[in-house]
Amino acid sequence: MNNSDQQQVFSFSTQRFHLFFEYNPLMCFIVDADGVVRDVNTLGAEELGYTKEELIGRSVLNVFHPEDKKAVSKHVDACLQTSEKMHSWELRKVRKDHSVIWVREVGRSIEDTDRTKLVLITCENITSQRHLEVEMKNSKANLSAVIENTQDSIWSVDIECRILTMNTQFRKLFFLAYGIQLTTGTAILEHIPNDIRTTWNEFYQRTFHGEHFTVEQHYEFAGISLDTEISFNPIVAPDGSITGAAVYSKDITERKNAEKALRESEEKYRSIFENIAEGIYQSTEEGQFITINPSLMKMLGYDSADEVMKLNLNRDVYANAEDRIILNRETQAMGKSYYVEVNWKKKDGTIFQVRLNDRAVLDTRGIFQYYEVTVEDVSEQRKLEEHLVQSQKIESIGRIAGGVAHDMNNMLAVILPTAEMMKDISDDGELVKKYSAVISSSARRAADIVKQLLVFSRQTPSQMVLMDLNDLIKETQKMLEHVIGKNITIEIQLDNGLPMIAADMTQLQQVLINLSVNARDAMSGNGTLLISTRKMRLDSKTISGLENVVPGNYIELKVADTGSGIPEAIISKIFDAFFSTKGAGQGTGLGLAVVKSIVLKHKGYISVLSEVDRGTAFTIYLPISDSESLDPAAIVSEELLPRGNESILIVDDEEEILKVSKKIFSDLGYYVRTAQSAIKAIEMYRKNKADLVLLDIQMPGIDGRETLRRLREIDPGVKALYITGYARPEVLSVIEKTNEAEIIQKPFSIQAMAEAIRKALQA
Repeated sequence: MNNSDQQQVFSFSTQRFHLFFEYNPLMCFIVDADGVVRDVNTLGAEELGYTKEELIGRSVLNVFHPEDKKAVSKHVDACLQTSEKMHSWELRKVRKDHSVIWVREVGRSIEDTDRTKLVLITCENITSQRHLEVEMKNSKANLSAVIENTQDSIWSVDIECRILTMNTQFRKLFFLAYGIQLTTGTAILEHIPNDIRTTWNEFYQRTFHGEHFTVEQHYEFAGISLDTEISFNPIVAPDGSITGAAVYSKDITERKNAEKALRESEEKYRSIFENIAEGIYQSTEEGQFITINPSLMKMLGYDSADEVMKLNLNRDVYANAEDRIILNRETQAMGKSYYVEVNWKKKDGTIFQVRLNDRAVLDTRGIFQYYEVTVEDVSEQRKLEEHLVQSQKIESIGRIAGGVAHDMNNMLAVILPTAEMMKDISDDGELVKKYSAVISSSARRAADIVKQLLVFSRQTPSQMVLMDLNDLIKETQKMLEHVIGKNITIEIQLDNGLPMIAADMTQLQQVLINLSVNARDAMSGNGTLLISTRKMRLDSKTISGLENVVPGNYIELKVADTGSGIPEAIISKIFDAFFSTKGAGQGTGLGLAVVKSIVLKHKGYISVLSEVDRGTAFTIYLPISDSESLDPAAIVSEELLPRGNESILIVDDEEEILKVSKKIFSDLGYYVRTAQSAIKAIEMYRKNKADLVLLDIQMPGIDGRETLRRLREIDPGVKALYITGYARPEVLSVIEKTNEAEIIQKPFSIQAMAEAIRKALQA
């Protein structure tokens, strides 16, 4: 080939190389022995964010990561030294924007037209591939670390049940159980005891047939009790064939023990729930039962739980549905348990008293779910407390009797001589009127004392009325003077204008007397007794030591003394029944127990502060009433005596009462007949009916109630009015409940009797 031919071939070859270089799908660089870029294709420049002009003439090292520059120089030198061999490497390049990419480069030596050695480098961007490889490597490493470091056992076997892989936990556990050090390729079934080999072979065979399943197994070995949850999973090849089994065994011993403990706990609490004497239930806001225990069923008098579950608390259980509405409102407001006593009714209609511990159950968002309530039948307990209160009343009356006798004798000392003097001045009308007023005034005072004693000593259920606590304290003050003696000063500090409270007057009198007696004994007959009242706002933060306080407005009643005080060691016991610091025969130990019982029944609270040798202060908090269902006693106005012309039959075994009554009612215009016995009254009524019959309840032989019953056999429409000086509380209670007739207490004023007669006649 001549020179002309050679030049033509070279030119054609150069042209083909240029096209290959420029349009290569890979980045292409030509560098010289000094590492200077002699040429770069468009893709190579653009991939790195440069123009060709910015790269040509500069060191190729400028586009490589600083940590890889030395390696680049080494690879370029290797290409220059071995012209017949291609070299490849993977390094990092840095773009113009400083971002880093991974490239796989292939370099080989070429010659320029002047036979200068150059290196042709083609580059492939493998950044995504490298990231994927790194992620896979990290993932594999993490997975391997998880498998190796987990406390669970993991292993795999081939179709012949030979070990393929296993983690350290499985290897250790197998060695501990069977004394065998497993290695890859070991036939695992050969090292399992015969008694479980068949079972394990079945597990593996199920897995080889494509089944995924989990079993629980219990093992005992080397003094270890182990519960496991084992998961079997087929190993599936790319062609769909099953090549083995992957097994995962989790230690569930703690879970099993916890489940066992939970079952035992549930059984224990279920036993308590089923056998506890108190009733337990859960209910909705609307009053539907959710759950009940047998004691509640028995308490309500039903034979089956199904009967009770059909009941509605508002309609079928609470004697007064309003009690439940109030209880629920206060329970939710407090956000915790709330104790209250209410009346319930049994299946047969019997009313009985229960003590409830009511709790509102909320979900995690604070939204109400249901009520959870424990129920204690306290009806018998309250009866015992009533007897206890009554015994305290009798004890108090014994203390009062001496003072009362003194006052009564003083009044009789006025009445008797005044009555004697009236014999000799019957012709002096003005003087008779004056002496009559003296007798009348003294008699009224005597009647008031007797009435107060009768009311105080009566044995009847609590009668809640709206009352002014200050008025009660003033009325009780005279009685207290008889109880504590004249050497003790009574100071009364009452906050004027106190709101009304709903209370039983006689029970609060008992509280005042019991606390005053304690104060008297603590002061040894000399000192000061302070009784004070005030209105205040009360909540759980107001007074320390008070629990389950229902926030609201209260009246504070304080009874304080200047006595010996209560030692700190016993102050927590003073409200316990039969606890007493007095000697034998000097006290029952029931006084403060009665006080606390009465306060709790009034939905109040009591606290005590005491310091030895400096005195004691009992403070009682009574809720201010917002009830409109209770009315204070009406005040009788002094008006002209009501008169009439109807016929009245008076029945009483006391002749003097008959004489006086006939005179009084005749003067008022009535036609009056009298009978000193029930038999006589019945005979008279049969012959000639009366418009109204006045009957003494307590009479010898046939009493007033039986007399009225017989009169109504004669005339069902007979109108009657009972008169009594004293009747048994249970008798009065029946009369009030059955509305047999109105009752007038002896002694009575002419005004009161005249009004009662007109009311009875007009009924």
